[in-house]
Amino acid sequence: LRCQRYWSQFGSRCFRIFTTETSWNDAEQNCVNMGGHLASVHNKEEYAFIQGLILKITLSNKLTWIGANKIDTVSIWFWSDGSTFDYTFWSPGQPDNLMVENCLQMNYGG
Repeated sequence: LRCQRYWSQFGSRCFRIFTTETSWNDAEQNCVNMGGHLASVHNKEEYAFIQGLILKITLSNKLTWIGANKIDTVSIWFWSDGSTFDYTFWSPGQPDNLMVENCLQMNYGG
């Protein structure tokens, strides 16, 4: 696998950070239009890689959408790319649905 220009490879996947602020739905649609999805995270190494990429591109720990989503009335999370929602090393108690969240962001709280 070789990632295209402006993309960064981690394992067998390519990642790209976009700095335009937008809704989760618009961000996901942008990724779909390019043949992908918002990032899914399956282990600490992937999480750290994506977090490092965000820092490198934005020079901060900018809030960034990732591909986690859930149906409004059901507390079952899924990844927009269809992969198993198996990563559990979030901030303590997260995701908690406190504000009726249906999507996940990285770097919340710095």
